[in-house]
Amino acid sequence: LEDLRSIPPLERDVLRTQNINLHSQSFTGTTFIHHTSGTTGTALQFTLSAEANQRHYACVWYHYGWAGIKRNDPIATFGAHPLVHPDSIKPPFWLHDRHENDLFFSLQHISPQTAPLYIQALIDFKPMMVRGIPSFLNLIAQHMLETGKTYQPKAVFTYSETLLDRQRKTLEQAFNCSVYNFYSNGERTGHILQCELGNLHVITETCVVEVLRPDGEPVSEGEVGELVITNLINKAMPLIRYRIGDTGVMAGGSCACGRETPILKSLTGRINDFIITNDGRHLRPIGVFANTPNVKEAQFIQDKLGSVIVKIVPRQGFGIIDERHIMDELKWELGNEINIQIDIVDSIMRTKGGKTQHIISRISA
Repeated sequence: LEDLRSIPPLERDVLRTQNINLHSQSFTGTTFIHHTSGTTGTALQFTLSAEANQRHYACVWYHYGWAGIKRNDPIATFGAHPLVHPDSIKPPFWLHDRHENDLFFSLQHISPQTAPLYIQALIDFKPMMVRGIPSFLNLIAQHMLETGKTYQPKAVFTYSETLLDRQRKTLEQAFNCSVYNFYSNGERTGHILQCELGNLHVITETCVVEVLRPDGEPVSEGEVGELVITNLINKAMPLIRYRIGDTGVMAGGSCACGRETPILKSLTGRINDFIITNDGRHLRPIGVFANTPNVKEAQFIQDKLGSVIVKIVPRQGFGIIDERHIMDELKWELGNEINIQIDIVDSIMRTKGGKTQHIISRISA
């Protein structure tokens, strides 16, 4: 493993601009193109082998097994994909995937008025597991605690962003069960699974995770550092020492749960704000820029209800067609009730940690 450090880290911009040169010339298996905008809102395209995708989902279900969840158990999902047009005001705001026995809930329609409908649909469906983006699950959990109408599954699993301690406590109180956080990414470069004791286990069958200081040296126990991940399952496009853009805190020793893996104390760097609608819904349009290669970076800023400013740093070739496509995607994700202003800018301000905050809301939620 020490020899990995002889290889310079792989930057996201290199993955974007030198994409074809990172493909394996010897791989002959089935592949497909995958897109992601990640947590920074920047479009990225990469090639996955079918096997890598299968191993990713095997890892997902391996994690669910830690809580006793089995295939075909009923599941409720609060994920990021749009299900119902954002302007729709009549339920249902959910769809049932009968093949996977999964009830998908729309995130775009959660409001103080609709939350009771969501909770009742959850109770009626009786899922063994509830999973989803923690900030949205937290909204539902808060409504459950306020109304006293709760539901107890076997477990709650969260993904896509940092699970905050206060969110964990709210979810545990509302659902009265253990909460597990799952870390991965669209590039399938790493899998870090949280156990029932709260430690984050690096699944070494799928990845090598380094946590590094700005000078490239490994951090000490309890120190925050940048995650640099080497993929072990995508033979079509192996990403070696990839700077994913997230940060974490190293833990020392072993976990009392008995799973003998490297462990992290916490993950940081996946926290975003919401865009808030006039009727109190909280939206996060994270997929708008997944298929916009002419956009270098993007950021949402909301100063007042009913409107949002979208800052876009364009690449060469960006034009009116790109802008129209983005506006169509924004209308689909946000609806027609929000006034959208697109500003073309030269750069977007970074956080102290060097990351772009995808959504900045200056409204008291």
